[in-house]
Amino acid sequence: MPPDSISIMQAKIEKTINKANEDNKMMTRHALNEKYRKATKVVCGQGMFPFQVSDTAINIIKRVVKSEQELDFICAFSKTPSQTPEQLMNASGFTEQKIKSLDTPEDWVLPSQTIEDIINKFDDIAVGYCFCRQRRNLLGDACATKAPTLNCFTFGKSARHTIAQGFAKQITRQKALDIMKDAENAGLIHKAFHPGSRESSFETSICNCCKDCCDTFNLWRNGTLPMINSTFHLSVIDTDACTGCGICGDFCPTDAITLENDEYAVRQENSCIGCGVCARFCPEKAISLKEGFRRVFVAPPQPCA
Repeated sequence: MPPDSISIMQAKIEKTINKANEDNKMMTRHALNEKYRKATKVVCGQGMFPFQVSDTAINIIKRVVKSEQELDFICAFSKTPSQTPEQLMNASGFTEQKIKSLDTPEDWVLPSQTIEDIINKFDDIAVGYCFCRQRRNLLGDACATKAPTLNCFTFGKSARHTIAQGFAKQITRQKALDIMKDAENAGLIHKAFHPGSRESSFETSICNCCKDCCDTFNLWRNGTLPMINSTFHLSVIDTDACTGCGICGDFCPTDAITLENDEYAVRQENSCIGCGVCARFCPEKAISLKEGFRRVFVAPPQPCA
């Protein structure tokens, strides 16, 4: 075959290969974009108020979800939003260890003893009404705990923003401490939030949650979402001092405490989020808080209907 013919054939082959590579890249991009759209639909459909899938929502998911593995995990919820671990493993193809290793947004549960340290870090402090209890009150379904509503805190930049938007009002450190004390006396759970769930970053806000109205607790209790928290504490019950009155179990937001033969209280470690409310209200002072960092994953008590 003449050299010119060989060169022409090689050029055609290279052109064909390049086109095939481009087609594969386009197919890969298209498949990836479809995954992002599917994942966005899953995310927008969660919660009490589903959102419409839009280009903006898809772009937000693209900025937040960086790996195709995370996309596959989100897409596994496309047919059923609430799944048992076995169902999730089947839907995603992930092992149990892999699912548990995925990064998950977390709340940071605080006992009342550390609230003062957080408040004293900030010059800008704002307080607004608790969305959950305020909404329930406005709908005529008052909070069963009769807890106060003006105790949703923001700090620093977040405080300046909520003040500027009229969502909250600026208060002094002492006023913040007074409000926190009222929240503590009402049996509320202090939950701190950090940017990107990074505990090393300063807190942006603190919610004071009750087990009756809090959307997070209700979504967990109704089987929609697991309870995922970081905490520095674990309740410890002195069974010798415990009289079995059951007050701690009534206050526990995750039903981690039960009575053993109506004689003394027993705490399930895997369900304890370390809020310290049980210790606060124990009349016999039979409950203490053991320090030590823990990440808590509490499965929903019932499947979503």
